[in-house]
Order: sequence, then C-alpha cells, then structure tokens
Amino acid sequence: MRWFQRAGVTEFDIREAWYRSPSVGVPDYVGTKGRLHEPSGTVLIARDGVIVTVVYTGDERLNDDHLCVCDRCGYRYDRLPDDRECQWCRDNRASWSAALEVVFDE
Repeated sequence: MRWFQRAGVTEFDIREAWYRSPSVGVPDYVGTKGRLHEPSGTVLIARDGVIVTVVYTGDERLNDDHLCVCDRCGYRYDRLPDDRECQWCRDNRASWSAALEVVFDE
C-alpha cells in the first residue's frame, strides 16, 4: 500500500487515517467498506477488515448523503450531535498546536 505517496500525508499512517475518516458507501466495490479522507482527496477501501486500496474521490461514486459540508474548510464530515466544528478543522488545529514550541527567555 502506498498511502504516503498517494495521499501525500506524512503525519500519520493509513490505519489512523481510517479511524479519523467518516464512513461512505462505495458502490463499485461490492462487499467493501469505505472511509473518506477529505484532506488528501482519497477514499480508503477495506474488505474483510483489511484496507485493500486507496482511490481518489473524483474517480469513484460515493454514498455520502449523510455527510455535512463544513462552512470553514469545505470538507465533508459526519456531524455528531455535540460537534461545534468539523473533525478536519479540529484535527488541523490540534496538529498546529502540537507543532508549536514555546520558548521562554529569562
């Protein structure tokens, strides 16, 4: 699997991307489950609990009517009742916070 080359994501591996991404139906892949990773524009496809391929979203028909579109970033996400922002904006803010280094001069 060439997750890093295809998705251009280096912050986390394909397994973490699977868990961060909302479920979508992928009608052209019978017997599979799909997850939409919007920041990379890819759909992760699994069969029998194993991720078997990653495809670009423009190449596939998706059953994604249950997803909302974020007003801030424009990505589709699965809104939970207590969500104040989409998971992509939240993840992006968290990674920026983790990347900041605070230095105190004395």
